[in-house]
Amino acid sequence: ADDGCNLGWKAIISLINNLYYEGKHIVGIIGPQCSDSTKAVASLTGKSEIALINVHLGQAPELGNRSLYPYSFGINPPTSNQIDAVVALFVHNKWTRAAVLYNP
Repeated sequence: ADDGCNLGWKAIISLINNLYYEGKHIVGIIGPQCSDSTKAVASLTGKSEIALINVHLGQAPELGNRSLYPYSFGINPPTSNQIDAVVALFVHNKWTRAAVLYNP
């Protein structure tokens, strides 16, 4: 099953081809759909000073580390922040049960 990471690895190969073999000027990229691929792409974009916008849910917290990934920007909070917000919502409203819906 493709969890979105395969597209990330294809993006890395495309980035390398465009930057180093075709000499194209790239100013920004909208990132892959999983943290592992995003970390790999962010390593390349950071060295080339290309902005990377991470749009996936459940972003790994280390992607917010400007020392490691100075050109990587997330628009979704890390999963840990989302969990804290859901717990606070339950506590505030005195809810004791939840239903989880997902699409595998």
